[in-house]
Amino acid sequence: MNSAPWQLLAFGKPRLLDPTGQAVRCEARTLALLVYLTLEGPTSRSRLAGLLWPDTPEAAARNNLVHLLRRIGKSHDPGLVQAGEAVALGPALALDLQGWEEGGADVPSGPLLDGLGFDEQPDLAEWLLAWRERLDLARAGHLARRATEAEEAGALDGALDLTRRLLDLDPLSEDAWRRLMRLHYLAGDRPAALKAYHRCQEVLSRELGVTPLPETRELASLIDRGSVAPSAAPAAARIPLAVRRPPVLVGRADVWARMAAAWERGQGIILTGEPGAGKTRLALDFLAAHGGGMRFEGRPGDAGLLYATHARTYGQVLAAYPDLPLAPWIREELSRLLPGLGGTPEPIVSEEQKLRFWRAKVEVLGAAVQRGLRHMVFDDVQFMDEASVEAGGFVFAQLGWGQPDAPYRTIHIFRKGELSPLLTGMLQALVSGGLVELIEVGPLGEEDVQGLLEQLELPLDAQLPERLRRFTGGNPLLLLETVRSLHEAQAQTGTLPEALPLPEKAGAVISGRLGRLSAPALQAARAAAILGSDFDLELVAETLRAPLLDVAAAWEELETAQIVVGERFEHDLVAEALRQEIPEGVRRLLHRAAARVMGGSERAAPARVAGHWLAGGDAAQAAPWLLQAGQAAWHAARQVEAAQYFAQAAEHFGPVDERAAFGALALRAEVLANMDDPGHADAVRALHDRAVTPLERATAFMQTYRAVESTIDVEQIEPAVQAGLSALRAAEPGRETWLVEAQLTEGLALVAYIRGHHAEVRDHLRRLADLGERAASLEWQAKAQEGLGLALSAASPREATAHLERAEALHLRRGDLLRAGSSLAKLARVQCELGEVGSAQASVARGEQHLGRLDANHGERVALLFSQIMVAHLSGDLDLAARLHAHAHRTHSPDHSALLGFFPVLQARTLRLGGQLEGALAELALTRDGRAFPAHLLALRALEEAAILLALKRREDAQAPLDEAEALLQAAPNVAWQARLHDLRAEQEAGDDLAHQLAAQQVREQHGLPPGHWSAL
Repeated sequence: MNSAPWQLLAFGKPRLLDPTGQAVRCEARTLALLVYLTLEGPTSRSRLAGLLWPDTPEAAARNNLVHLLRRIGKSHDPGLVQAGEAVALGPALALDLQGWEEGGADVPSGPLLDGLGFDEQPDLAEWLLAWRERLDLARAGHLARRATEAEEAGALDGALDLTRRLLDLDPLSEDAWRRLMRLHYLAGDRPAALKAYHRCQEVLSRELGVTPLPETRELASLIDRGSVAPSAAPAAARIPLAVRRPPVLVGRADVWARMAAAWERGQGIILTGEPGAGKTRLALDFLAAHGGGMRFEGRPGDAGLLYATHARTYGQVLAAYPDLPLAPWIREELSRLLPGLGGTPEPIVSEEQKLRFWRAKVEVLGAAVQRGLRHMVFDDVQFMDEASVEAGGFVFAQLGWGQPDAPYRTIHIFRKGELSPLLTGMLQALVSGGLVELIEVGPLGEEDVQGLLEQLELPLDAQLPERLRRFTGGNPLLLLETVRSLHEAQAQTGTLPEALPLPEKAGAVISGRLGRLSAPALQAARAAAILGSDFDLELVAETLRAPLLDVAAAWEELETAQIVVGERFEHDLVAEALRQEIPEGVRRLLHRAAARVMGGSERAAPARVAGHWLAGGDAAQAAPWLLQAGQAAWHAARQVEAAQYFAQAAEHFGPVDERAAFGALALRAEVLANMDDPGHADAVRALHDRAVTPLERATAFMQTYRAVESTIDVEQIEPAVQAGLSALRAAEPGRETWLVEAQLTEGLALVAYIRGHHAEVRDHLRRLADLGERAASLEWQAKAQEGLGLALSAASPREATAHLERAEALHLRRGDLLRAGSSLAKLARVQCELGEVGSAQASVARGEQHLGRLDANHGERVALLFSQIMVAHLSGDLDLAARLHAHAHRTHSPDHSALLGFFPVLQARTLRLGGQLEGALAELALTRDGRAFPAHLLALRALEEAAILLALKRREDAQAPLDEAEALLQAAPNVAWQARLHDLRAEQEAGDDLAHQLAAQQVREQHGLPPGHWSAL
């Protein structure tokens, strides 16, 4: 007798019994809590609170749990539960669940917590549904084993009774119907056996609209003829090894010959075909015939996870070659993929850092090749993540992929029609460039099927090969699955069935075999399929909350059944079939369990954890992980993926946390602004629509400023900046506020610069530097230096160069190649005015190097082209200047940068310096046809027009542009341009005006300008 004073009967209608055996009133949450703790063990308070009160804020839900625990102790017995930070069952309670283990004692009859509904607790309801199914599977397993034992002992009546109970539990189980038919036949009641078959037909037709499986029909035919083998008890015979891996490859001679020819030429080999066509077997056999090598693979779940495939690939390489001599910088970079290497690299925020990371991969793979890694197979490319694919393309390009003298050979494999657009484009380029040989692996013909079947230890008749080819379409995997099922059917009936025992589709074929697994093995396989890539037994056990040794035993059954090989599925189609057949409630539960387990790891991949929460139906839990995924992508210089993750995070934060949703949208807008993406305008509108707090409104206006910044139009920039600063006055001070203010202050400086108010510019930039220090932002300290360089370029060009050089260094320290290139474009223009042609050439070369490593950012590229044309003028290379001008108009449009409106002035100068004066005047006229023109360069346009007119001897016509330039320079002084104005005034007077000549000389001497500076050309 059980000594516990209280009992909980959880099966059937649940009841809590006091020590006298009397049922006491008990609320549903109490019953659910006690059963949950029995099955899952000690559980954290936060987990229980979330299950029982899912729509209540966490603090309130935990408070509700406290009150529930107190009520249990007060109304029933304090010993029912032990309430620490983790809640557990107390010693005063016994349950009919206790002592039950899968594979052990019988499961009590009746549904778990029958009659209780938890519509307002969806996670709890799905947990209960999954456990009910798990218990039903266990009951079925117990009944089937006992029925088999009874049959083997000759107790046919007992076996029949147990089989009927099995059918009561699952009336759609054809295995149970076949068992009932066979037992009736063996008991000498052939009519009852055939009647059972007809009842099976009726049930399947009524409930599912299908007919019995071919093996069921075959058994009915054998019973009707009286030819069922006496020893027909189900057998768990091992499938012959030849069925798992046929010893001889058939039907691939032509493909093999093409592979051998490409191998000899040094080309990469790419195999494609339908799933199950035998691509992997072919590649591995070919590799073995050529001395062996290593196999790497993409796995389901890699896509969308940054460098998921490469993390596994480089882990394999280092495991195979553990003594590779890796320089410290290589280990540091590789620790981004393999944290076990111990490095702590900075986030990747620039293309230069990304290329350094990729170069580390080149060094590792190159070293492994030198050590003997000469042959590689890359399987299931369609599953690989795009970051790994792009990096892989770079790595192999550096290692001479596809060249006859390359010291290694590769085979890549993908499913036909399943490549992403990126991969499809790369494949087309590789094929057209002759670097690879693309080979399609097709189905087997009738003779090939005949040859394969001869290896598989299956009795053949004349029709079987053609029947199998027709049913399977010549697909080798489906053919082998069919033969496996034939072997299993033969083990049950003693003979091969007359009809093929499975349908035509591979998923249904595999599902038929999965249905023969024990409950623990099926649960382990399901968990592994849900986990996707990179699962292991420990992770499966944690997801199921099952003992590791129990999972290991179930795994042995899966390996025997050829469902898995080691810690991977025998074929990815097996995993796909598993995922498709998992009931929706169980699938969601497993995804949530996987998310919790994976999220608890220090090395959790945020995108993968988010994917599990989403698949588990908990978008609120997914949102923070999506935000982390976006930040990880941003730090890996994957801006497109970052924007997508931030958008998803905002969508799923929306219903539960408006502030977090706005923050995610703001991050997305910032990424899009950095990319010059057209979607930035919509992102800004979304921010304005959702802004509530002063800081949010200021952030929205700050992004409005980002959207119009490149126009250099005061009428657009100033209202956005002032509105943002106005909103910011009501915001709480702090780092976020200072960072937004810094961006807006940069806008104020830009407005003042365009207007020529240089004292204001310097004031704003000093404020910007102060904000950068307060916020500990290297970015804004760098921008302040860049801004000071720009502001001083008009009044003190020599001093400006020092600020711009510091700006480039600061930008590079934080890995910002975009702003480093921007600083260099400005520096080169100042150096041109100082006549330092060599320094200016070096600056534009460095700027081109920086910007050349980035995704398209048209605004900064236009600014660099401006500077490159100035350098070409100063060095006398007018052909280069003309080519740069043509390139600018060919690759850019006015919406990329307002500076493009000044390019006709640059071209006019090119033509004037080349003696084409009329063409120069016509080119300059293009700037007065109504198109946008940068206001801060109006004086320079007037000076160029005057220079052309004076070269044409039209001195009187030059008066108007000279007066215009003088008025503009009085409002916004620029020492180089003022020296040029004096030169042109003196030229207008035919050299008789010494005052202007002396004034020009004085300006140049005062500011260190040589006679041949750019404006003076």
